[in-house]
Amino acid sequence: METTLLQALDREQEEFSPEDQSIGALVEQTRTFAASDPGQAAHAFFTERPSAEGVVIVEGQAPVGLIMRNDFYQKIGSLYGRDLFLSRPIKLIMNPQALVVDVSVDIATIGLIAMNRPHDQLYDLVVITEN
Repeated sequence: METTLLQALDREQEEFSPEDQSIGALVEQTRTFAASDPGQAAHAFFTERPSAEGVVIVEGQAPVGLIMRNDFYQKIGSLYGRDLFLSRPIKLIMNPQALVVDVSVDIATIGLIAMNRPHDQLYDLVVITEN
């Protein structure tokens, strides 16, 4: 029984190509907003898509931040939060230190970096870029 299991594991490793170690196979597209867009735009998006965990904030084509759903509603749910953040630029709410990595970085490295983030950002999305 043990020999059969080891042989099966060896075959699985042979079939495991370097391409499988890329994060590219796991990437999901998410909505992006310009840093100058009002907070109301993110609120409308999160309202329309209750399963969305976060959005990426960009300047030009480059990601400059991330807004996680929970963080967003925690900020606008505070005293005067709606008045302060919904009509002002979304960059005031974003996390400017989001984890941004290229698609060419292997999964193990990304996992290591992600798990070494500050505790309050541990479960934040990882922004994957190409080139």
